[in-house]
Amino acid sequence: MVEELRHAYRVPAEIMDLALPLLELVAPGVAPPVAFRSGAASPRIERVEEGELVPAALRGP
Repeated sequence: MVEELRHAYRVPAEIMDLALPLLELVAPGVAPPVAFRSGAASPRIERVEEGELVPAALRGP
């Protein structure tokens, strides 16, 4: 028997909101988890050149 864990205590709601639209593509039929906490800030998406990915990630916000 498989039980789904639906309570997301470690993943902030802002990250969950960003990721949930992909759930049906990567795991059809899986019930969406419920986030129980907020994060410090909303995620941001930044476009960088291929060679700048690691430096941009290390640089942070």
